[in-house]
Amino acid sequence: MITHRIKKAFLVPLCVGLSLFSVSRADEINNESLNLAAHNPGVAAVLELSDGLPGCMNGHKIRANKQWTKQLREMVYGIKKSSGQHVGLYLFQGSLCSVAELAELEALAIKDGLVEILVELAAVRETVKHDFDIKVEPFSEAAKGFKSLIFMLIEESCRLRGRHASFLLTWGKVEDNDRQLFHDKMRSFADLKEFFEDMINFLADLEHSCPKGRAQYEEMLRLYKEQKQQQVAGKK
Repeated sequence: MITHRIKKAFLVPLCVGLSLFSVSRADEINNESLNLAAHNPGVAAVLELSDGLPGCMNGHKIRANKQWTKQLREMVYGIKKSSGQHVGLYLFQGSLCSVAELAELEALAIKDGLVEILVELAAVRETVKHDFDIKVEPFSEAAKGFKSLIFMLIEESCRLRGRHASFLLTWGKVEDNDRQLFHDKMRSFADLKEFFEDMINFLADLEHSCPKGRAQYEEMLRLYKEQKQQQVAGKK
């Protein structure tokens, strides 16, 4: 039975303080993407051979990259509403929470020794892991055969950001058992949040480092908007 003290400790911050925290962090992350080709000739060569080319980092891959980044951000911070508030994807004690909120709750539960809450959070954590498995599948499929090159780019992103111990480095290196490794090593919401944020930053750096692919994506977007406007005009 959840006591009044536990409800006060968790549900009030969840509805007020933590939701404000999530909004500010979601707005802050990725404001400054890094050019992976700037300081490493090997990385620059890889990007030069892949930027804008079919099957590599062309406009279609940039679009897929943006979609994957959006999914990750929604997992970490929730879906942003028109009000500016974020609503999480994962149900905990009757409230929808983001991974960032759940990490804060978990830290409070550990500090206060709330074992029952930690058990509940562990169950939600497994839900998040399986959600990631499903959402990462297209990205993993697209990366098959290119994992060594992608790892070089991940390594450079982590190096430039000072993320030398990031789990993203371990996850990006393995070829076949990355799913099992992810499930084994993600033992807290803090682990998940850190891993997802490192991946969000890497994807932002990768996109920023492919100007030709970005230009192709912008042209695709322009043509799409133009077609939509023509369709609307044709109905009048």
